Amino acid sequence: MISTLHIVKRHLDLDHVNNEDFDSLRKNKRAKISNPCFVPIYKIEPISFMPVGDGTGDFRSLYDYSKVYFLKEHISLLEITNTLSFFDADIRHRNVLTFELQIGRREWCAFETTDYIVVILYNKLLHLIQYGFGCQVAYHDRLNRHCKMVNKTMFLVSAWEDKGECVFKHAVASFLYFLTFTSVPIYSMDNDFVDIVKQLPDLLAKFGRENWVKMLCDNFMDNDSPFLLGLSSFLSPEQGRRREALYITKDAMDLLAVHRETLPHALQCFVHEMKSNLVSDTYYKLSCNNYSSAFYIHFYRYLLSCSCSAKNALILFSSVRKKQCVRTIGRKRSVEQGRDRNGQRKRTENKETRLDHDFQGACGYLAGGPVARKTNMCELFRLALYLEMRDAYINSDAQQQSATPSEYLTYFRGNFNCSEIENVIKTPGLKVEPIANLPLGIKNTEGSDNVSLQDAFPVLKFTKGAMDKLERAIDNRALINYFKI
Repeated sequence: MISTLHIVKRHLDLDHVNNEDFDSLRKNKRAKISNPCFVPIYKIEPISFMPVGDGTGDFRSLYDYSKVYFLKEHISLLEITNTLSFFDADIRHRNVLTFELQIGRREWCAFETTDYIVVILYNKLLHLIQYGFGCQVAYHDRLNRHCKMVNKTMFLVSAWEDKGECVFKHAVASFLYFLTFTSVPIYSMDNDFVDIVKQLPDLLAKFGRENWVKMLCDNFMDNDSPFLLGLSSFLSPEQGRRREALYITKDAMDLLAVHRETLPHALQCFVHEMKSNLVSDTYYKLSCNNYSSAFYIHFYRYLLSCSCSAKNALILFSSVRKKQCVRTIGRKRSVEQGRDRNGQRKRTENKETRLDHDFQGACGYLAGGPVARKTNMCELFRLALYLEMRDAYINSDAQQQSATPSEYLTYFRGNFNCSEIENVIKTPGLKVEPIANLPLGIKNTEGSDNVSLQDAFPVLKFTKGAMDKLERAIDNRALINYFKI
């Protein structure tokens, strides 16, 4: 979905549109014509007033709005228009930027001057796009087709502890996508789900690092790893009317039955009623959407409570799953990814330098301003790093270069020291500012291809072939009144 064309024809000036070329691009819903990446921001100017635009010469108030400038050599008006169109609601009023229903169009606009592409938007939306959607871009698999490497973990930590709830929701969606590689977009997250998922660092701390790391590493590369399946179920929100069954193992149900006296009343009822829902020798199934949602809330609140021991909490956490699987070795790879692996093979001459290459970007961060530090964030940071290392092995040719998963894991534990970043995360009031990697061939005004996230903007950049077709189909004059602010 993210890689298709999002420009809507009815908002264009049709006098400057080649209908045949535009319709051919629009009809092909499976065409991958754009890739998410970061581009540098040239400058940001706050504004208070701007012309109404109706020819009367009046001005309207735009407090808390900003003008964001980009160099034309970095981004085109077509690409920024397509990106902002992606953030607008679909025909069902669903919105992937705020995860809430949106009525009407957003008040922002994009235009070009002689030297710049300029975007005018609300400051809170600018922050949400940079730190929320930017986290999803960092975790997106298609980013590597434009960029050398990105440090995903620091994006997650920054978004997870952001004050904005919508930014946090993007962190959850990014983590789930990275874990399961699901292509199903997330449109909503209810408040109960958000309140529980926010406590994942506390839940990991309750398990004890040695305990959950051991369970994670025992089946580290398997797509049926109990811990990873439990984690993906924990991070998966219900999506409106889409019914998704929830499964829990028979051993976990027996464990709950043994400790029935310590369970809350609602969970006791679930345990009693689920005895008739045994679908195999090992699993019980909850198929009703509302039923599984209620079970989710009471089940994880119980795991977080003092009534459940750390050992039992880890066992129960790893016993719940949905149909989706986690990413694993052997998944289908595209031609572009294959070409990237060939390039990586040429760049690395032996196993140790290749392993160093896999983790060289994981420490990228800047110490920013003050922030209200959440407790136990180091546990989430450590988990995210393990998953990033796992993904690096999956996407590399390690198995063809005599590096087994266990050797990869040993190298990670022994040679990749993340205590420095953990000390930064533990420091009260110190914000972690991620570093965004710019696409190949693009540098900021200082000549660097790495910039602070506050100086970068996530966009959907067209492939060269798609850009050539769009330039033939849409003249920039057709985009003058695309957005109305």
